[in-house]
Amino acid sequence: GTSTITAYAVDSEGNTSEPSVQIISKDTQAPADVALTVTTYDKTSITVNATGTDDASGIISYAFQISQTENDDDFTTVETVPSTENSCAYTYTGLTLGTRYYLRVIVTDVAGYSTVSEIVKRSTQDNGLSDTQLSANIGKYVDYEPTIGSYTSSSTYNGSSTQNFSTNTGAQWRILFVDDTTITLISEEATNENFRMTGFNGYNNGVKLLNDACKAMYSNSALGAVARSVKKEDIEAVSSYNINEKDQFHPDEFTGYSEYRYYPNIFKEEKTGSIDGRYGSTLDLSEQTDWITGYTRATILAGKNTYYSYEISQTYMDAIYVDIFNTSSEYWFASRGVESSTMSITVSFGLFATRALNSTMYIMQMGMYFDDGSNQTNPYANYYDLRPVIEIDLDSVTIGEIGDGSKTSQYSIEAK
Repeated sequence: GTSTITAYAVDSEGNTSEPSVQIISKDTQAPADVALTVTTYDKTSITVNATGTDDASGIISYAFQISQTENDDDFTTVETVPSTENSCAYTYTGLTLGTRYYLRVIVTDVAGYSTVSEIVKRSTQDNGLSDTQLSANIGKYVDYEPTIGSYTSSSTYNGSSTQNFSTNTGAQWRILFVDDTTITLISEEATNENFRMTGFNGYNNGVKLLNDACKAMYSNSALGAVARSVKKEDIEAVSSYNINEKDQFHPDEFTGYSEYRYYPNIFKEEKTGSIDGRYGSTLDLSEQTDWITGYTRATILAGKNTYYSYEISQTYMDAIYVDIFNTSSEYWFASRGVESSTMSITVSFGLFATRALNSTMYIMQMGMYFDDGSNQTNPYANYYDLRPVIEIDLDSVTIGEIGDGSKTSQYSIEAK
């Protein structure tokens, strides 16, 4: 509410002046909606716009602060600008070329209450590494920070129990690919442990589960960065394997035996799967858009063997990619695979994952299989880790204004 104060002046003769009235707002709340946004920057200056609201006593000032670290004690006030408006523009000047600065604003109301904005970081330079320079820096580190998020993996779709995950804020990021329009980063190591999937619903929904989890926890909309899971095509792009060579990838067609005509329902949508004589036409092995559950029995079950394994080594790829993909933990790929065997009379349906085998890394099919005409078997308790990949439009960011790409001096990445 408000209080009204009325003052009079009375002289020695008893004459009374005209009243002076002051209305005072009763304010016990600090300013709200306080934010700081960079609007423009160049080599020696950064222009920002601060906002804040206060419906009681009103805004009285904006104190613009700067630091070269994120520590609260290192911020100093450059200037306090008196203003009663809900926004205030300010330019930090005399800054050093190629230096990262941390900025914030303190908004104060008439009653003396203040609110500090979130920290905004910005480097003073208007160019970074070119696309060509970036493509020559595969494996270098980028100071990427995802927006903090969480993800719940539902037991309805993963074939296991409901699991909760959150962003690993300590993850490090390396350059995986660069083309004319996109830079792709990959986490240095797996980020989240024990993402469990099993059974026919683990196969049905594994690709979507992995991609959705990565997107929820490791994207950054301010940078136009969208996260997904690593997939087998990522490693195929840098491998010397020829996926059409039968002796290496076994893409031969199989025909279902009467004992194993059951299949997870997503299989009928796969372009490599044939149900009762009809091949699917919707999904590649690293694609999924809708949730799918359950399994069905076919009269005729056929398709392509899409399972394969190979060693991640310098025999098959450049040393830098061996270093990137060969991690200390086993992790999922958001890609399905199928294998049939006349020896064991089974069809195995599963997801790809890296698997440590005698200290050598392989891509291995994991998952479940159908082994008779009446039931399905889940032979594996599939706990593997999550490894995100980040895709960013190069037109949206500037990379390498500062840093040399090493782990201790990572390339900066900032929105243009």
